[in-house]
Amino acid sequence: MRFDFVLALYAVVIMILTMYAVHAWIMFFYYIRSRHKKPLQAKAIEKFPLVCVQLPMYNEKYVVERLLKWVTRLDWPRNRLDIQVLDDSTDETTEICRRLVKYYHAQGFRIRLLHRTDRKGYKGGALTEGLRKTRASLVAVFDADFLPPPDFLKRTIPYFSDRNVAVVQSRWEHINHDYSILTRVQAILLDQHFTIEQQMRNRFGHFMTFNGTAGVWRKSAIEDAGGWDGNCLAEDVDLSFRAQLKGWKFVYLNDLKSPSELPIDVAGFKSQQFRWAKGTIQAGKKLLPSILSSKLSFLSKFEAVVHVTAHLVYPLLFMLALLTLPLLLVRNSGVDYRSYFVFMSIFSVGALPYFLLYFFAQKDSYPDWKSRLGAIPLVISAVMALCVNNSIAVIEGFLGKASEFVRTPKYNITARDMADHKRGYRAKLKPSTFVELGLGIYLTATVVYALVTMQFAILPFIVLYAFGFLYFSLSAISTALKKDRVSVRVPVYDRAETP
Repeated sequence: MRFDFVLALYAVVIMILTMYAVHAWIMFFYYIRSRHKKPLQAKAIEKFPLVCVQLPMYNEKYVVERLLKWVTRLDWPRNRLDIQVLDDSTDETTEICRRLVKYYHAQGFRIRLLHRTDRKGYKGGALTEGLRKTRASLVAVFDADFLPPPDFLKRTIPYFSDRNVAVVQSRWEHINHDYSILTRVQAILLDQHFTIEQQMRNRFGHFMTFNGTAGVWRKSAIEDAGGWDGNCLAEDVDLSFRAQLKGWKFVYLNDLKSPSELPIDVAGFKSQQFRWAKGTIQAGKKLLPSILSSKLSFLSKFEAVVHVTAHLVYPLLFMLALLTLPLLLVRNSGVDYRSYFVFMSIFSVGALPYFLLYFFAQKDSYPDWKSRLGAIPLVISAVMALCVNNSIAVIEGFLGKASEFVRTPKYNITARDMADHKRGYRAKLKPSTFVELGLGIYLTATVVYALVTMQFAILPFIVLYAFGFLYFSLSAISTALKKDRVSVRVPVYDRAETP
């Protein structure tokens, strides 16, 4: 009886995780069924409507010049382009913006700086402020780390000939995916999201989201859906679902790639993930009643519910981390629990679809896909290791705890050589780092126990857990202990050369 609680808790965790695995299987079968279909094509551009390009930023001194160089390369008549630099900065970014806006205005661009000093509503508040000051009916949004391709507007705007289309979203590309193990892992995670999830949701009529950047909105759709909600950290998810519940259509273009910069350190990656997790839970709390009471099909409702609650897997993964050693003790206790473990092993196939999704996202996207596959186990390890950081985010989201919109540091990785650049952002250690370190040590001890007791079946799972926690915690500690700056190794990226 002493192990009954452990076994019951493990069963509950696995059953809930299985629901999310079922969703992953659905995505996989959707993809296999349609992966060779030709992408949606729009007619060539005939008219050039006035388009507002909104560039929200906060303390982006390293990338603002790059961003404006790429935005001003957009192949669109200058008199039909309204560029808004939405700057909430508290550092020298504002002065850099003033200089650049003055320069490009002299070059004939319709460009202006809208500087706020209160950050009310954070990014959503800045976008709302900009909307009030443009006559454009279509609004493109680019975060500061993006490099929009010159033909971006010519490839997205034609879809708005359908008056029901609210959003056209492009796929993110990664200019620094080969920078480190961490950036390789992030690239695979995002490739799976865009190549599989976004594409399949859109193709099969389920709700998808505007990803906060590298997309175009119809201004009237934003207004019809109630506008940006700056109180939600995932303002993009929130507005996307509200617009689709109103009947607006979204379009996703997997073949239109918008280059961007991935976070290069663990602190930046975790901060970004925290914001996405907390914001999505906030949106889920707000939207679930409307989703469940809507006239959507059962499958579309299931997909939408999984979408806005997906980050619930992190508290479950945290519990699994704690349960690994007790489960090994149960198996080595001398009590016959074979029937239980045989039954529970059926659910172990729940991890398989994630490997398949990561595999096909690489195989169908890159000529050098084979060289990228070695990082897939590390993706699984990183997802497991995020459970501490993202569990806190989920709890705060549920409790309605307010928090600041924390920007992800960007470093202007555009040089053609491999020189080292020094940047001035310093990461601070958080208590969660020490929890991760403790779990890493705990799971390393669990690995040793599994080896001693010859319980090899679960060993790969525990090793991935342990590696992830130790990598995250020790990397964060190492970065924080550096006196002043973090060193950034700049990779080659031909397309990113600025004029």
